[in-house]
Amino acid sequence: MKYPKAVINTKTLQHNISLIQDQNPDANIIALVNSNAYGHGIVEIARALENTVSSFATTRLDEAETLRDNGVNSPIIVTQGFINLVELFKIIDLKVQVVISNLAQLELIKQYQEHLSGLKIWLYLNQGGLSPDDLIEAYMSIKTIKAIKSLGLMVDEFNEQAQSVIEAYPFNDIAIMDNKKKYDLDTNAQIWISSGVQLYGLQASDYNVNNLISVMNLETTIVQIHHRKAGDKIGYGSIYTVPKDTYIGVIAMGYGDGYPRNAPTGTPVLVNRRIVPIVGRVSMDMLTVDLGKELIDKVGDKVYIWGDKLKIEDVAAKLGISDYQLTSYLTERVKHEFN
Repeated sequence: MKYPKAVINTKTLQHNISLIQDQNPDANIIALVNSNAYGHGIVEIARALENTVSSFATTRLDEAETLRDNGVNSPIIVTQGFINLVELFKIIDLKVQVVISNLAQLELIKQYQEHLSGLKIWLYLNQGGLSPDDLIEAYMSIKTIKAIKSLGLMVDEFNEQAQSVIEAYPFNDIAIMDNKKKYDLDTNAQIWISSGVQLYGLQASDYNVNNLISVMNLETTIVQIHHRKAGDKIGYGSIYTVPKDTYIGVIAMGYGDGYPRNAPTGTPVLVNRRIVPIVGRVSMDMLTVDLGKELIDKVGDKVYIWGDKLKIEDVAAKLGISDYQLTSYLTERVKHEFN
């Protein structure tokens, strides 16, 4: 049995990135592929976009190493940077760019600068990164380090604070990591715009790009069907009582696959073109749904957890979480298929 599986539409991925680029025609696009490309498959997504975007961004160094090990040669930005000398030298070996979010990272570069070369550095100005004062100190210090060949500024959003820094200190590149609105920057620097959840068609209504489409279809199958009478208790822990005679379908999808264990009764799935509710508690390997009083389904029938036939935002709203959390929760047990 190969279910459950996530079917990833790479044509839809290209559709989304084209729309994002059209909205930002003069910007270089950074594709965020952290957390296994939000659950979509980091290597395959990077391969699909390598000739389309200007750079990839990962959170962790091991994610960047995975891309390099699988033949992805495009620029990669590691936003978490490094924590020790071993990681700093690995950044050099992998030829990736690094974000500086605290002065201790910069001190390590200064200490070993004679053994380093060709570094592309980004200074991160945000609440979790460098303060404006620290950024100025870092900027002045970096100008004395020959190992650093290029310096960029990374900000969560373009605001007055960012504007004042840009006006006072020249940077080669400026990356805005929030793409919820368009920015018109008066600068000679190269502009970079991040593309994360919107690239995958998630939280589409939060962004200025219209007609984004969800890239993932998550599907599985019915593995058992049981007739249950009113008053019967079903599911893991027998916490659900059947209100009337009905057929209960057992679906091959559980929290071991990344489906939220706390999904409430009534969370929708799609079976044979109709929405049916989850009933009872989600278990490690399966969940149960109410198929109704008339048996029209059979074991082996396909079930859509979310996708183009059942909007992921509708599922997420019932669960009380964001749609990109749902895709990112998926575990390695969920097979990925790309078309």
